[in-house]
This record gives sequence, C-alpha cells and structure tokens, in this order.
Amino acid sequence: MIKLKNKRFLAVLLVFGLLFSFSSAVPAASVTPVLMHLTVGNAAVEVAQVGCNPDYAFKVDNSAINGSYNTDHGNTITIINSDGYDFNWKSEWPVTCVLVKAGKDFFNVFFYPDGSYGDTGLYAAMNPNSNKPFEISHVSFGYNQPPVTPEDGTLIVNKILAGNKKPAGDTEFTITIGESTHTIVAGENTF
Repeated sequence: MIKLKNKRFLAVLLVFGLLFSFSSAVPAASVTPVLMHLTVGNAAVEVAQVGCNPDYAFKVDNSAINGSYNTDHGNTITIINSDGYDFNWKSEWPVTCVLVKAGKDFFNVFFYPDGSYGDTGLYAAMNPNSNKPFEISHVSFGYNQPPVTPEDGTLIVNKILAGNKKPAGDTEFTITIGESTHTIVAGENTF
C-alpha cells in the first residue's frame, strides 16, 4: 500500500509533467503546414511560388505583429495573439494560403483550398539546431475577393441586340422564371 505522502508526491509530479508538456508544445493550426524553401520577395512573388493561385497577396512584416492591416484591395487582415513564434489570424476575404517565413528561406505554408476567414496557432518552421520554431520574419497571405451574393428577388438584365452593342430601347424580350413566362421592355419590370 502506497503511503499518503507518496500519493501526494506522485500527484504533484503528474501535474507538473502535464503543465510542462503543454507549455512546450507547438500550437496546432487547423491545417498541417508544408515546409518549403522559397525565393524571398514581395507577397505576390512568394505566393506565386506555392501554387495557391489567389487573386491578391499581402505581406505583414516585422514578426507578424498584432494588429489590423488594410490591404490595397479592400481586405482587412488581423493578426492576433502573436508572440513572434506563432499567431492567430482572421480576414474579411477568403484566404487560400498563408506563408510564414523564418530563417534564411524557410517557409511554413498553410493551404486553405476552399478559402478560410481565420485560423489559430500558425507557426514558423522548426530550427534544426534547437528543435524549436524559428522567430517569424514575415507572413504573406494569398486571398480572393469574397463571393458576391445578390439581394433576394433582384435580377438585373442589360438588354443588348446582337451585333448592335447598344441598349435595346423598347424592344421586347421574353424571360422564363420557373414555369412562368414574362415579357420585359426597357425600364423596371416587376413580376
């Protein structure tokens, strides 16, 4: 039978062991990164090398410092909980890839093929000399414009006569919606 004193000692060891193992773990992103060696450049150059083919690219320098960054194309990317080694992010537009640069030319590339509006626990590549992540140099985001959702019940039709390239004026057109057929002319039509 183990004495009460020994049980307490084992419990304390277990608690410290668990705390130590969690504090030294690398945070987990929702996707597994791919380690790549890339040519360093502006965001568009870096993102083009990984093949995620976004519409736009944006680079956050200086260790991915916490803050909101307005892009030239109207998106806002926000870095949250950055400590220089790992970070969380969110974006108003769907992101297809995030490149975390560290060391000479090491990039951890996180791919989001369907687009993502945020993730947690992204981190730099591991330093083979220390078996700990490198400090982040910069982060490049590849992103697309969000899909446009039309208002319910709104349909805009520009009527052009073939070969004329001018509005059709008062020419009548027939439009079928479901099983209902309607004649439309220039101006607003309500069904």
